[in-house]
Amino acid sequence: MGYVTQEYDMQDSETRRRVFWLLKRLTSYSLWAKKRDAWEVFTNAFENAVGTWPKNDPERMDADLLPGIYETLSLYKKGVEELGKGHRFVWRTGQPLDVAMDKSGTVRNFLYTHPDYWERGAQTAPYPDKVEALNRLLLAS
Repeated sequence: MGYVTQEYDMQDSETRRRVFWLLKRLTSYSLWAKKRDAWEVFTNAFENAVGTWPKNDPERMDADLLPGIYETLSLYKKGVEELGKGHRFVWRTGQPLDVAMDKSGTVRNFLYTHPDYWERGAQTAPYPDKVEALNRLLLAS
């Protein structure tokens, strides 16, 4: 089963208007600033969970994710700063927002790897309430 691309007539003014509206929306400073802020809220909540949840708690979060989470936050900040200056290159391969999206996907896949809830990078059962609260913050970012 293959993916069939749909052809769009870019000579049509309505099609061009819609495409450029979408590009403008997806590259807007305000959208990415909100994503950065939401990621920062998630980062603080995750750090709090790692630091305050008891060590013998079976729902304890993996502290090994913290460096990747902080790196993603740093990339978001750098990308949004560049975007604020009008630089639109931040989505190119290897640039801040491209790498941030990749790293946030990795965090999303490995957020809670308890075998009762997770298998091979996918959630297989509803998370416990404390973990689900973090998951919702992650999904909001």
